[in-house]
Amino acid sequence: MTLARIAMPIEPLLDPEGFLSRECPNPDCLRQFRAHNEGVPSQETYTCPYCAQEYPVNSWWTQEQQQFHMKLAHSLRDAASSSAMEGFDKLFKDVARRSKGNIRYRSTGSTRGSTPPPPLPKHADASRLVTPSCHPPALLKVSEDWRESIHCYACGSTVAA
Repeated sequence: MTLARIAMPIEPLLDPEGFLSRECPNPDCLRQFRAHNEGVPSQETYTCPYCAQEYPVNSWWTQEQQQFHMKLAHSLRDAASSSAMEGFDKLFKDVARRSKGNIRYRSTGSTRGSTPPPPLPKHADASRLVTPSCHPPALLKVSEDWRESIHCYACGSTVAA
C-alpha cells in the first residue's frame, strides 16, 4: 500500500508588500501591527512596538491567524484520515475479493472530504510606515491613530513618537 499525497493550497500570510500581521500577546495591549518579513532578524523574542513588552517569537500570531492555523490543521487531519480510510477500504476489498467468498467486506460508506480553510481577510492599509534607525530593514506598519512612542520590534529601542 502506498501513501497518498495530500495537497492543500495555502494562502500566504504576507500582504502584497511582504508585511506580516502581528498581534501583541500582552493582555493589556493586544494591538496589531505589521512587520516586514525580510527585515526582521531571526531571534527568540520580539518587542511590541506599542507597549514595549518582550515575548517569545511564537507568541505574535493574530487571532485570525490562530483560527486559520487551527482550521488548516483540522482540514489536514481530515484529509489524512479520509486518505487512510480509502486505503483501508481498498485493502479490505482486495482481501475479500481474493478470499473467494470466505471473507465478506462491506465498506462503511463515505469518507469525509477535506476543504482548506477560507483565506485570511485582507487588512485595509490604514497604517503608517516606521523605519527603525537601529534596524533599518525591519520596517513596521503601525496604527495611524497611535500617538505615543513606537518601539523597534527587533530590539525594543524607541524609534518614533
